[in-house]
Amino acid sequence: MPEPTKCIGCGAVIHDDEEYSFVEGTINPNALVCHHCKKAVNDGFRLSKELCDAVNVGDECSFGRALAIGFANQHRTLQQSFFRAFCAFLHYYKDTRTDARNEAAVEMAKKWFAVSQDQTLPFI
Repeated sequence: MPEPTKCIGCGAVIHDDEEYSFVEGTINPNALVCHHCKKAVNDGFRLSKELCDAVNVGDECSFGRALAIGFANQHRTLQQSFFRAFCAFLHYYKDTRTDARNEAAVEMAKKWFAVSQDQTLPFI
């Protein structure tokens, strides 16, 4: 029996009678997302591409500084919400396949994820 089709956002099984969409921007043309996760997943893929395009110019320090300054000017509840999302990112990214180009980043994500488990980020 084949594996059931799952949403790449929440992992829920997508049944034939449910609404679903293909995900834009993935290397897997068959990646599906349920209607509950569609916006968040598509926004995540779009934003990941935009962030990678921004650092691809080679000046990570200036980009990081500008990102921190811009981020600090956002609503403080949203700053904390972003960090919750970043911890979720670490949870999934730490299991990414590696080669020499991303090995150090994945190892760092594992360490940061472990540290993040000792913290709480309440919604205020």
